[in-house]
Amino acid sequence: MKLHEAVLAKVDLSGVNLSEADLSGADLGQTKLVGAKLAGATAVGARLCNADLSGADLQGVNFEGADLRAAKLCKADLSLAVLGRADLRAARLRGAKLNGAFLCGANLANADLYEATMQRAELTAADLTEADLRKADLSRAILTKAVLKRANLLGAFLAHADFSEADLTGAIMPDGATHA
Repeated sequence: MKLHEAVLAKVDLSGVNLSEADLSGADLGQTKLVGAKLAGATAVGARLCNADLSGADLQGVNFEGADLRAAKLCKADLSLAVLGRADLRAARLRGAKLNGAFLCGANLANADLYEATMQRAELTAADLTEADLRKADLSRAILTKAVLKRANLLGAFLAHADFSEADLTGAIMPDGATHA
């Protein structure tokens, strides 16, 4: 389905099946996509500010450069999704699955990733400033050169995660200690 540059802002599309759809450049701001199926869709440069994608199937979706500021993605499945250079500032990703997701250069400042599963996620040069990563599973995630200033990692699972050259200034570590 081709919805390239479609304007679907403020529409209720809950439960809709848009798997494999082309949503590149589409305006889905404030759209309700609760439980929607978008697996394999392309949404390069799409605008999804304040959209509600809670519980949505977003496996393998290409959100390269998409605007997902303040989007609600609680318990959404973003496994293997491409979110390079995406803007996820203040996005709510509580309990979301981001296993194997590509988030290089993504902006996740102030994002809520409480209990998110991010095993083997690629977060090179991502901005996670003041992100809530409490109880998140970042095992084997790559966070090379990522910025985690004042991020909260209390109780996070970090087995074999790569923090090479990452900035953890003021971050609360899994054991409750504050990184210098």
